[in-house]
Amino acid sequence: MNTKEFVKDGFKSKNCAQIIMSYFFDDESLLALSKGYGGGFGVAGLCGSYAASIGVLGLKFKDKDEFDKKVAEFKDEFISKFRNFDCKEILEADYTTKDGLEKITKHKLFETTCVDLTAYCIEILEDLIKRG
Repeated sequence: MNTKEFVKDGFKSKNCAQIIMSYFFDDESLLALSKGYGGGFGVAGLCGSYAASIGVLGLKFKDKDEFDKKVAEFKDEFISKFRNFDCKEILEADYTTKDGLEKITKHKLFETTCVDLTAYCIEILEDLIKRG
């Protein structure tokens, strides 16, 4: 199963942050912890995939300087592709409003943009972790 298929399958029972955590760790506590990150922390704010990715880096890179370097690299990659950290800005719609949810539903943004974004985060993380 490739990364995108893993993410699509994951969205059947998890949010974006939980998918990222479950990709890197087999730990129910991390799934529980990241439950509230999805949907921009439930308010279309900070992207849950972004937040979970920073968490993965924290768990993988214990040294503060190394962690800070990896976070900066991740942030640069993320911003260069998505231009923002907030769900409502990335999706160009706010699911907490009627009009925003209608746009998201009509254009299947959760099934397209969120899947692509979450898969991309996993790919960036894999590269950063592999490079050490």
